[in-house]
Amino acid sequence: MKFIRNLRGSWPNWLADLDGGGFVYCRIRRGDAFIGVGSTPYEADSNADRVAHGETAYAGVSDDVDALVLLKNHGYYFCCPREMELQEEAKGA
Repeated sequence: MKFIRNLRGSWPNWLADLDGGGFVYCRIRRGDAFIGVGSTPYEADSNADRVAHGETAYAGVSDDVDALVLLKNHGYYFCCPREMELQEEAKGA
């Protein structure tokens, strides 16, 4: 299993951190869905391959839930932030 955290972005582009380091990028637009992985956000975007297409795949404007479903269907599972990450965010605020 590949765990992701901190999904961010909005239609049509999303980016998430991988637990093992690196990033996963997904894009959903005009019925096409792409996923890419890389050590930087730019590399993940550049490595994106089409994984679904057509009217029955992802027609219309997609939201964060569609991005999570797309990633889950390809072996990526969203995990809530770790307690330590939440504490660090609170200190920085």
